[in-house]
Amino acid sequence: MRAGMCEAVKMDLYAVLGASPSYSVQQLRHRYQQLALQYHPDRLRGECSSEAETCVTKFLEVDAAWRILGDQEARRQYDLQRRGHISMQTGGSGDQTADLRVSGRLSEPQPKFSTY
Repeated sequence: MRAGMCEAVKMDLYAVLGASPSYSVQQLRHRYQQLALQYHPDRLRGECSSEAETCVTKFLEVDAAWRILGDQEARRQYDLQRRGHISMQTGGSGDQTADLRVSGRLSEPQPKFSTY
């Protein structure tokens, strides 16, 4: 697992890029390039220091998001951790939600323990 993955789960990397989890790598790359150009420190000549600091921070967030979402394996791990983190916040186990997303249909909950 990459360093910083735990911190990345706390922050929605897709939101940082203004993207959706359904975006392809090419779409994510396009969003990254747009934002990197917008917030790149070299474009901030003459800006006031507080605005420049904000832009540099945003540039670093965008770059960190792309490093994870641009790598297929890191993105897969991030998505798995993100799903687990979201289901923990909502109080679910995550299993039923994942099953519904994969199958696309609602099924009766299965008992966790069998009775004899």
